[in-house]
Amino acid sequence: GDMLNDALYDRNLRIEERFNVEIVPIITEAGDGNTHVNSVKQSIIAADDAFDLAATYVFTSGSIVTEGYYLNWLNMPYNDLEQVWWISGVNDNFRVGDAIYAAVGDMCLSTLKLTYGIFFNRTRGMDYGITDTIYQTVQDGEWTLDYFMSTVEDIYEDTNGDGAKDTGDFYGFTAENATNLDIYSFAFDIPIMKRNADGVPTLVFQTEKTISAAEKINRLYWEMPGSYVPEGDYGIPVTMFAEGKALFTTTYLSQAFSTFREMEDDYSILPYPKYDANQEKYMTGAMDNYSVLGVPITASNTEMISIITESLNVESYKTLFPTYYEQALQNKYS
Repeated sequence: GDMLNDALYDRNLRIEERFNVEIVPIITEAGDGNTHVNSVKQSIIAADDAFDLAATYVFTSGSIVTEGYYLNWLNMPYNDLEQVWWISGVNDNFRVGDAIYAAVGDMCLSTLKLTYGIFFNRTRGMDYGITDTIYQTVQDGEWTLDYFMSTVEDIYEDTNGDGAKDTGDFYGFTAENATNLDIYSFAFDIPIMKRNADGVPTLVFQTEKTISAAEKINRLYWEMPGSYVPEGDYGIPVTMFAEGKALFTTTYLSQAFSTFREMEDDYSILPYPKYDANQEKYMTGAMDNYSVLGVPITASNTEMISIITESLNVESYKTLFPTYYEQALQNKYS
């Protein structure tokens, strides 16, 4: 079996044996995201106690929270969302006043699998003389949007010789024009909202920095000869990168486990660039269909749910994430 499947199985088995429980997943149709969320709502309305913990898409879970279907994680007896096995960068932004109704921990492997990075074809990078310098640039904190744009701006080869820019050519950068664009607000430390003095989220994105960033991203995606952003099929850029037709692309980490597994060229995974060198650290975000955890308001044994959920997160932090990072991404797949 795959090493991640083995790690998941071992994690669950340890929890089952320690607490004398059986972990039984209940899988429902995903549909458009709302299909799954509605099935969770219907079960809670019926109070059928069909499940103890719900994992729903983050982008369709707003109604579950606002309509009052989940308990407050901050009131659960054994959960400490300040611990490292909970993902505070997400949960802090889910907080409204003194409540967090949907939370993300390390047991939610989808947050890591769907985290975005910039994939770099280092085999082709050697052709352009940048492979030896790019890693040091990242380490020195100089991997900025301007640096990235200057690197890819003029890298274009009409490989198929038809005189038209298409999928048969080679580019410095290719990307889809959907979810990967969302990540730049995280990467550039441009928050969309912040909590006011009353703890209520308030829009704060209308700044000069936002405008400047948007103008630069527009240029990177649609105005530079070295960039190719196709319309329609979001899988085209990933396929192009896998076929060695682009030096860089933006996509999520789980592509290392699927599309890029058979890739002939060597590649590396880099962070999204900083907005500028004054930014303290590199940051990123995840595609909006990762899972968030909620406890139904009809739950019959919140103490047990609290213990098991905390333990699953701890075990994931200790064993599952290291397997993903150190064995899978750093060794097997890269």
